[in-house]
Amino acid sequence: MAFGFDLAKEGIRQAARDFSGITWGVADLANCPLQTGRVDVILNMLSPASYDEFSRLLSREGLLIKVIPEADYLQELRRFFYQDERQTYSNEAVANRFYEHFDVVYEKRITKQKTLQKDEQMDLLAMTPLGFQIPVEKKEAFLENGSDQITLDHRIIVGKKKAEA
Repeated sequence: MAFGFDLAKEGIRQAARDFSGITWGVADLANCPLQTGRVDVILNMLSPASYDEFSRLLSREGLLIKVIPEADYLQELRRFFYQDERQTYSNEAVANRFYEHFDVVYEKRITKQKTLQKDEQMDLLAMTPLGFQIPVEKKEAFLENGSDQITLDHRIIVGKKKAEA
């Protein structure tokens, strides 16, 4: 059985509409409504992690799959909208936090370019935290003059609970 949780009600509605066969619910990852030690796989993508809660939920052989943005993630948006330190990006602190809590069994960086249509660019600007504080006029300027190429750059880390001492 598969479950999906998020705090965003609209995201859960869309997921439930697009992916049947999965039980979807609005919930906080730090207080998940599932039994202790009963989850075989947790997929945590582009969102904060609650490692104590993940450890509680996972079975002894359970896996945590964490997807984090890498340095070139959405670089086209960073270059267009920001002229300061936000043009550069590092998620080493996030990766190091994973390493502190879980033993890594697999890790890979995946980088690719994706061409987006205008409606997909609008969706991206609406969903990414990079677009949350951007005025509408600047978003419109990006849609008119920005790149239709977007860089996807992620690190996938798979881990197991650390062996107890």
